[in-house]
Amino acid sequence: MLTLQSPNDLVGQQELRERIDFLRAKLIKTGLENGFQHVQTIKISQDLDEHIAQYQIYYQQNSCE
Repeated sequence: MLTLQSPNDLVGQQELRERIDFLRAKLIKTGLENGFQHVQTIKISQDLDEHIAQYQIYYQQNSCE
């Protein structure tokens, strides 16, 4: 999992956003092809959830500064 080291880690921030966009597209594609209850779709969804949570935590911490 990607972790951001500091508020100035712009490369890490961009990479995290790109990963979220990639996983979102992959989730939709996999869900449409295999069904939204398929094990692979659920795995991708969980991975996406983790990345979104990390993104939210990072921005909550840095918006208070």
